[in-house]
Amino acid sequence: MNIGRLTGCASSVVSNVLKVLADAIALDVIPLLSSFCDKLKSDKAVSTASIESVEWLLAAQEVALEVLINICCSDDDGEPWEDVESSDASDEIHCFDSEMECDDNGDSEKFPFSVSAEVQEVLVSLDFLKKVLSKLKVMDPELRRILQQLPIGKQLYKSVVAIQNKALLCINNLTSCLDVEELGGPSQLYDVWLELTKLVYSEIDGSRSDLLEGATGAMRAVLQKLAEVKSAQFERFSISDLQKLCEFGQSASDPCVRANVVRMVGSLGCLFGALPSGADATMLALIGSFLLEVALKDNELWVEAEALDSVFDVFADDSLDSIAVQICLVEKLKQIVPVFKKKVGLNRKCLGEHVPIIMTAKMNLGRFILYKSK
Repeated sequence: MNIGRLTGCASSVVSNVLKVLADAIALDVIPLLSSFCDKLKSDKAVSTASIESVEWLLAAQEVALEVLINICCSDDDGEPWEDVESSDASDEIHCFDSEMECDDNGDSEKFPFSVSAEVQEVLVSLDFLKKVLSKLKVMDPELRRILQQLPIGKQLYKSVVAIQNKALLCINNLTSCLDVEELGGPSQLYDVWLELTKLVYSEIDGSRSDLLEGATGAMRAVLQKLAEVKSAQFERFSISDLQKLCEFGQSASDPCVRANVVRMVGSLGCLFGALPSGADATMLALIGSFLLEVALKDNELWVEAEALDSVFDVFADDSLDSIAVQICLVEKLKQIVPVFKKKVGLNRKCLGEHVPIIMTAKMNLGRFILYKSK
């Protein structure tokens, strides 16, 4: 089903469809919900028509975001993964360095999203990123409490939650299909990352696991986009900021959230290692130690694989060898090898969708150790 596909449509059709979506998404439903709850608190009658109007507005925003998600996603279904057995690492060490250099762009280059020039132009001109971001305002705790206590309010709150989750996926997709300048430039995109960070830490109790997964996924996409252009915005990112992010990742119960944090920390490592001002040894040592800890101790094999892949990305550059020595990178990776391979062997039949990242990490682990040991 090709809901949201505008490929082949006339420019006027593309423009009109996206304008309708923009108008629907831009409406602020929070004041309506507040007014609705005020009437209920004061025992004033609320007409069926008033309730239905709020329900239809929430439904319209949810559908608009869903259509936008599909417009911004890739048509490429990807190629099937073939189970790859690791060949002799010593025979392949010569190509490891060049492969790492070609992999600077990370996830977005492996799984690129693409939309037509007409769609890109309208997405930018109508400032969709700002409109979608407005759906993520943290709801007043009192308003949330009242909605969750009322029978009709529970359904309305459920719709608000669905809108927020779809908005987060929209941000992820918009970030993937537009370039940095189309997204407002590095400074504005960094502000988006900060807003998403506030949202994540406001829900740190884990009561909204769905939101945490979506929000960290959007953060990951935004950070990856900034890393692609080697943005200097994260020079403002302090050691305490990094520690807070790592601690959040370690405490998260959802493996998808932990994986997103691992990838963010890995992207930060690549950024800090490439800063014109020079690599920050303290930051990079913390990043390396965090990734090694996850690679050894996480209870999900695929999250461990994500951590290993991030280690390879961050420390592929020989200029960081002194930091690698400081954190005993090679020695700790050697400790991981037998444990990781044993886990892969035991779980081979149930790797599921994570086969690519797990088998890639398994194949590259020995090669990376030999490369760094030469």
